Amino acid sequence: MKKLLLLLSFLPLLSFAQENNEVKINAFGIFKSRIDIGYERIINYNAGIGSYFIYQWKEKYTVMPYYRFYTDNEGIAKDFFIEALAIYNRNKYSPLDDNGQTLNN
Repeated sequence: MKKLLLLLSFLPLLSFAQENNEVKINAFGIFKSRIDIGYERIINYNAGIGSYFIYQWKEKYTVMPYYRFYTDNEGIAKDFFIEALAIYNRNKYSPLDDNGQTLNN
């Protein structure tokens, strides 16, 4: 297990890309007890859609679909972009009082 963590420490972000698809895996997320996976599909030279999925231990997860408009004029979807993002977050919520204690109601 220690060898795996050492290997992952040298690979902070793994990225697998083909012509119009990109898959990203955040290896440093393991140190924060979570898994981050992202996918993006390039639609044309200045637009792409994708999603991030973040899973944290103890039944917490987040899904973030997005649309990106790339401002690059070279005809390749890269560099700067404007993004529209939606977030769905599934967490257990426990309200706290002023002393940091969990409220029972």
